[in-house]
Amino acid sequence: MRKLTALCIAGLFGVATLPASAALFTPTADMKARQEMVRTATESDAAPSGSRATASQEAENVALSRQIAPPTLAEHIAEVKASAVYGQSGPDMATLEKKNLAISKELPKQTMKLGTPEAEHQLALAATP
Repeated sequence: MRKLTALCIAGLFGVATLPASAALFTPTADMKARQEMVRTATESDAAPSGSRATASQEAENVALSRQIAPPTLAEHIAEVKASAVYGQSGPDMATLEKKNLAISKELPKQTMKLGTPEAEHQLALAATP
């Protein structure tokens, strides 16, 4: 009996709240007018700004990038080598090594021990103009 009473009360409560909740979700004339205003503003051909401009620019960039063929492996490797800040191999480095070797061979060999008074005196003399 208690279950039946509880079921009837719950049924009445559910039915009683249904019209109130339905009224919340039915659009009024004011809401329809606002929705129409927003729809026309978003679909207009006026100069886009803000996030719409960003989205349209992204769509345009994607369309343009799809027209360009992706680089081949050789092109990609050449681009990576060209963009390297510190080249550590290749023809430029080889010529630099040869130049450095020639300069070092022209310099006299260092025969004195650094840290001795004589070496410090020689370095002081070489440093003064």
